[in-house]
Amino acid sequence: IGECEEKCCRYQHSLDEKEAELDQTEQRLKRANCEIQSMCSKAKELEETRDCYFRQFNEQKVQFSELCQEARLQKEQLDRISDENTETKRDLGCCTRELDGIRREADELRMALQDKDCALCRLQEEKNCLVGKVTNLQCRLESETSQLSQQMADMKYRLEKEVEQMRTCELELEETNAGLQQKVSIGQRQLAQLEKCYYQKVDALHRENQMLQSKLADKEDQLQATKDCVTLKESEIMRLKLRLCSMDQCNSHLEKGSDMGLSGSACGCNAAKNKRRSLSCGGPTSRCAEWKATAATNRIKEQEKDSEKREC
Repeated sequence: IGECEEKCCRYQHSLDEKEAELDQTEQRLKRANCEIQSMCSKAKELEETRDCYFRQFNEQKVQFSELCQEARLQKEQLDRISDENTETKRDLGCCTRELDGIRREADELRMALQDKDCALCRLQEEKNCLVGKVTNLQCRLESETSQLSQQMADMKYRLEKEVEQMRTCELELEETNAGLQQKVSIGQRQLAQLEKCYYQKVDALHRENQMLQSKLADKEDQLQATKDCVTLKESEIMRLKLRLCSMDQCNSHLEKGSDMGLSGSACGCNAAKNKRRSLSCGGPTSRCAEWKATAATNRIKEQEKDSEKREC
């Protein structure tokens, strides 16, 4: 019984240790869950930053499209100015043609001056008027052409600057987009690796938990078996005590019969009585048979209990 109690104490200590280990494993699981939640929050923050960058990129695209539209409008204005310039050139051609015609008329008039002296003054006045008009037209054309050339040069300079700025903006946007894509890919890889590590850890902890539970079940079965053995031993001890008491009672009766000091016949009768009492109380052969029977029955009961436990 003392050894069984010591074994029970040992099993209890081992159970306490296993419970402490289970508590530690539960704490580890909680920590792992907390870390997984923190990584999920970080992943959400990274996704929000990525969305912000994509929004900025879309806004910059919209601005770029607006600038392209402005450049197109300016190109259209340049086309209009070029069309106006061609029209002015056509007007100049017409004027030159008119001047050629006037010159021809002047030549004809000069040829006719020899015949007509009266018309010289009028022709000279008309000529002077036409020359003044031509000079005015030439001055105007020169001034307008210079202004248009300056405007064209200014517009070209502005357009070149805007195109360079747009190119630099495009390069910066491409660089930022590439950097963001790299960061997002790196973050996704890190998240995938961390998720794999945490899933592996969780699986290992789950397996350890299952092993510990199986060990606890085995220990409980062993404790139950030891308790059953203890109960059987206690029952056998009680039976032995009862048999010892019956033996003591028989011995006390025999001692009382020997102290009487009766005659031979009486002694014979007493001897016969004692034999009867010993047979009635159960002699050594009957007691051995009973002990063997009880031991066999106890073994059968233990085998039946073991078979029931194995079936369970």
